[in-house]
Amino acid sequence: MKKLLSLLTAVFFSLFAVCSLYAQSLPDELSGLWEGDDRFIFFDDANPGELVIVLKTYYGWYLNRASEPESYAESFPRDRNTANTKVPEHVLFTLETLNSTNTWEMKIDYSKHEQKFIPFALIDDKIYLDFYVHNGESWYGNASSQGFTLDYHPVDENIGTLIFDGDKYFDIRYWLTDMELCSDKAFFSYEGKEYSVLKHVVSAGHLYTCARGRSKVVRNIVPPVLYNEEDFIYNSDKTVLVNVKSVKPYLKKVQDKKTVEQLMQLVQLNNSRRKPDPAPLFPVPDLGERQQPINWRAKGLPENFGE
Repeated sequence: MKKLLSLLTAVFFSLFAVCSLYAQSLPDELSGLWEGDDRFIFFDDANPGELVIVLKTYYGWYLNRASEPESYAESFPRDRNTANTKVPEHVLFTLETLNSTNTWEMKIDYSKHEQKFIPFALIDDKIYLDFYVHNGESWYGNASSQGFTLDYHPVDENIGTLIFDGDKYFDIRYWLTDMELCSDKAFFSYEGKEYSVLKHVVSAGHLYTCARGRSKVVRNIVPPVLYNEEDFIYNSDKTVLVNVKSVKPYLKKVQDKKTVEQLMQLVQLNNSRRKPDPAPLFPVPDLGERQQPINWRAKGLPENFGE
């Protein structure tokens, strides 16, 4: 009886977790199709807890429906080939809104022991994985990731914090640590002026520090960088910053593709293309032209040579 109750309890909580996952609603800003260098990502309003991933395989010549809800195959049968599996992956996720406009943290459970948090920011219909959030004093970075992927990837071991001072700014390095979280500040000086930052920063479920042990001295200080306004972009309320000189968008919104039907049309059209035949290894003569007789005498050979 106890085993039965335990089993029923486990099933109940599993169903509750799945229902909670699908009960979330997608932000309007995310809904629709997004394109990156090696993949398309589709946020489906009808399946708000499952990520649709279409990979650009074979240098983009074939679009692989790698991750999608099971219901897709009923309306859009899947091709069977070496790139496309019979059964797709299922990447389930939840979203948590961060404290700044159009910033979120995506949580994906890849397995019982592999859980990934992916912070991302949306600015001008572009998604960035590497960005800074303003806390009133400084700009604190985040644990950037490899994006919305089918499998787990390692945690970012370093993040940064930007401290602006007039026409220059400092880039302070934080590293992954197993310390206990504290609200202390750490300090450093440069050319006789003292600066302070938070000693600890939490991002993507991990703790980062800029000072060792109980020390409150910032380590690894490097000279400041000259500020160039064109190197940075901000969100609408100036709470999120991206250094576009060193960071490019991870995804860009595809404005005219907002439905599953439009996504599948895109996949079908792309996969119906035929790649041109490769160029021959050796030049091929034009057989349509009349071949001129060879003047063997000019080559010092008898005229009937080669007959």
